[in-house]
Amino acid sequence: MPETDAQVAAVLKTCFDMGVPVVARGAGTGLSGGAMPHALGVTLSLAKFNKILKLDKRSRTAVVQCGVRNLAISEAASPWACTTRPTRPARSPAP
Repeated sequence: MPETDAQVAAVLKTCFDMGVPVVARGAGTGLSGGAMPHALGVTLSLAKFNKILKLDKRSRTAVVQCGVRNLAISEAASPWACTTRPTRPARSPAP
């Protein structure tokens, strides 16, 4: 799994050069089908991009990387009584 922007760029360039489709995947449960794999392509996991970059209590917003789980955002914002209110199944990773 890539850990840097440069590694992601290298994978994407290689796939582009070879004509291979890419589906990017964060760290979700998959319950909504948001990252459906392509039968002839590559599913690129971005789960290691899991940093919360900014929480703003006043505007009640968060800037996060694509691998951050909803529960992590809720836990980080809990001192301000804020939550993302994910559905119960979304609180745990898919098996």
